[in-house]
Amino acid sequence: MNNKDISIENNVDSVDESQKEPFNWRHEFSIRSIKIMDIAFICVIASIFSYIFSLGFNNIFSFNKDNYIKSCGKAKLGGMLLLEFALLGISFYIIRVIVRLVPFPLDGVKGWNAPPDFKGYDHCKLKEYNSPFVISLVMLLMLQDILKQKILFFTRLPN
Repeated sequence: MNNKDISIENNVDSVDESQKEPFNWRHEFSIRSIKIMDIAFICVIASIFSYIFSLGFNNIFSFNKDNYIKSCGKAKLGGMLLLEFALLGISFYIIRVIVRLVPFPLDGVKGWNAPPDFKGYDHCKLKEYNSPFVISLVMLLMLQDILKQKILFFTRLPN
């Protein structure tokens, strides 16, 4: 190792301690607390609308095994299932739009001992804000009892 390598390493490691800002525990704790409340807020809003949509789907797409055995074959039932999945996809989009329209009450809050250049908590930067698709997918599929019955009936039908 030559002298140039040693001097570069020493320059990187030697940071002026007076330029470092101390870690602000209060500010970090307050922002993390707001973030946790924001995640809970988004989950609650997405769950409520997923539940409402699943009730609507269960009422619209009723299921009676006897009617399906008499009136439609496996191809027709498969097409109906595909249509129902397409409508579920559209409902995911609608739920995502609704979640984005609901304002978060703590958006813009700076927290305790905020640095002067901190503009406040930004609700739009939260990852769950940009993808409540996962939350609504899980909730809708969990609550779709009739869809589950149709899929089981479809898989057990003879060709």
